[in-house]
Amino acid sequence: MDAISFYGFCNGKTYCIGSEAESNGLFEFSTESISDGNFRRVKGTLRNSSEVPLVFHRAFVRVMLPPGPWEFFSQYNRWSQEDNGRWAALNGQGILLGHRHGRTTEGNTPFCAVRQPGHNEGIAFHVYPVGNWRIRILPLVQSNTEPAVAVDLGISDEELAFPLQPGEQWKLPEILIHHFSDFEESSSDLHRYLLKDPQISQRRLPVAFNTWFDRFDNLHVLHLLEDLAAAKEIGCEAFVVDAGWFGGDLPGWFLCIGNWHEKTKIAFQGKMKEFAEKVREAGLAFGIWMEPERIHPDIAVVKEHPDWFVFIPETGFMRYKLELPEAAAYFESEIERLISTYGLGYMKTDMNAELGADESGCELYHYQSIFYAIVDRVRKHHPDFILENCASGALRTDLETMRHFDVHFPSDNVNPWTMFNTMHGLWRRALPGRIMRWTAVCEWKEGIPFFEKKRPGIVIPGEATWEEYEFADLESVLIANFSGGMYGFTGDIASLGAESRKLVAQYIDLFKRKQDFMMQAAAHWLEDGDRFKVIELEHDNQAIIELFYHPADAVSERMIRPVGLDPKAMYCIGQKTCSGAKLMEDGFPVALEKNMHLKWRAKMIILEPLG
Repeated sequence: MDAISFYGFCNGKTYCIGSEAESNGLFEFSTESISDGNFRRVKGTLRNSSEVPLVFHRAFVRVMLPPGPWEFFSQYNRWSQEDNGRWAALNGQGILLGHRHGRTTEGNTPFCAVRQPGHNEGIAFHVYPVGNWRIRILPLVQSNTEPAVAVDLGISDEELAFPLQPGEQWKLPEILIHHFSDFEESSSDLHRYLLKDPQISQRRLPVAFNTWFDRFDNLHVLHLLEDLAAAKEIGCEAFVVDAGWFGGDLPGWFLCIGNWHEKTKIAFQGKMKEFAEKVREAGLAFGIWMEPERIHPDIAVVKEHPDWFVFIPETGFMRYKLELPEAAAYFESEIERLISTYGLGYMKTDMNAELGADESGCELYHYQSIFYAIVDRVRKHHPDFILENCASGALRTDLETMRHFDVHFPSDNVNPWTMFNTMHGLWRRALPGRIMRWTAVCEWKEGIPFFEKKRPGIVIPGEATWEEYEFADLESVLIANFSGGMYGFTGDIASLGAESRKLVAQYIDLFKRKQDFMMQAAAHWLEDGDRFKVIELEHDNQAIIELFYHPADAVSERMIRPVGLDPKAMYCIGQKTCSGAKLMEDGFPVALEKNMHLKWRAKMIILEPLG
């Protein structure tokens, strides 16, 4: 079992003490360790057992590794380029991972892995962030001997000055330790582990349409009604109005953040309730976008209650001082007011700016604890309500947010072909069944003029905007986004022709039939080449396999070897019937299209036991 200790700095002195050590006269460190197979979750607690106030400037849970050499895996994360990971050798200087000021996955992600060079087995570490976090991997060099290595995990010590009064206790952020036999297979093991976490939402997620990639914040009711009719026709279950609906008499949306009253002169012109009713009459839940944690300095409530807010120089915006009960109560009441006023069944929450420094010295620990408590109360109060965590395209997406939101947005990048690396990296530290994907499309009905017959063109964004775009095969895009617990759509779906709508409706119907499977599935990357990729989602001896390839590569056939099937069960592949054991051992061939002019194409294979 891993040796767990406390490594910290308190009242001018460094401490390194075991979890079962007696009080050192100032404080006690205790741990609750919950083991499940190769996983071990550690809950550390500090208690001031003295009669004097304590201030902690460092408070890590430490795991010791034997002498190396070691290599480590970490992820670099920034907007629209999320979850990029790589292995590197651990040198004498060690490695420091973290972020600043609230966005817990901007910079690095709270996850890393270590192994010895040439070995498949190793150890993964995850932090459940409450406030700002740090991971430090440090060789403890002494003289000329090969050093042992300390892995320090927990709350950030960059600006930490955490006060603890006599008798008070502090629950440190939880740590998850995973001993894996193969790094590439460790993701699916993590998924199965997380599926057993009772704190992670089990709510059914709707097939949703979001307005953002249609006209961004330019909301026009007549066009939205066309989108609503199309959303109903293809089988969507929720209609979500993104940014642009709020701000009272103010123009735009960016400078209106924090004024959660609808626009009176543009957008719905004060009549969004009527539009929400039309959405419900169509049989869909109504949802809106909100960024609850950021507020512009000119918003009225800031001027009325300036003591409720903290100014953030780096952004020019404010955040709530949730540590004040009055500020927290108003914050919560605004969310509840919107749910009640518009009969919301869905809310997309965003986080487009950092939260700034914490003047209390607690690295946003108290702020984040109160924020999650509010989120939990709102969700408990509305059991059929879905709360999405967008977080500026996944800049606060971690194991702790998985416990408080129903679904997570993986990136503002909605191009399926440039999202492969992001999804591969995200699945290393998150549950696929709580990740949504957006199919962002519009159809160019005029067609491409180089053909004798009109050929309508399906267009998708280049990445996170329409400033660059490309033509794509609609069915391949639908398959690429059929990979999480929520199937989302955006763009100008009203522009889709009859045949395109029929195809989209077929995939939505398939998703609804397989949704329980999708929410419970573990994910595998069977192949991850530059131009050939195979993803498998498996659960309960069933599998969905998705292949992505370039017909221009002129490869007519590929062999696929699935995992996770019942070895004794029989499965149908095309016109043949094979046992699960034979399929997993020998694989099966998949015929591919050859065309020197085509790029990404996709195929989907569903494997279900017969009988």
